[in-house]
Amino acid sequence: MWQAPRERGRFAGAPVSEIYSAGPLITACGINITVWSYVDQFNISVIADDRTVDDTHEVTDAMIHAFCEIRTAAGLSSELVTVDTAMPQATVQP
Repeated sequence: MWQAPRERGRFAGAPVSEIYSAGPLITACGINITVWSYVDQFNISVIADDRTVDDTHEVTDAMIHAFCEIRTAAGLSSELVTVDTAMPQATVQP
């Protein structure tokens, strides 16, 4: 099993504090979900066309709910912890 780096890497001598990634939408693919981790962060990127998903936040909210259920089933707290140094969670703009 592949495991994400547990220590921060460097790029051209500069420390890499965060990594952001998103997969592309390609022909006949209406949604792309990219998941990765780096040091103490677990990241999910959801991109979809508007004919497949009206609001991608519905997908990410459902995933967060499912992760909480998995944590509860494993005997852990269902509360998720926000990493203060990570990029803030996206919000829908009116």
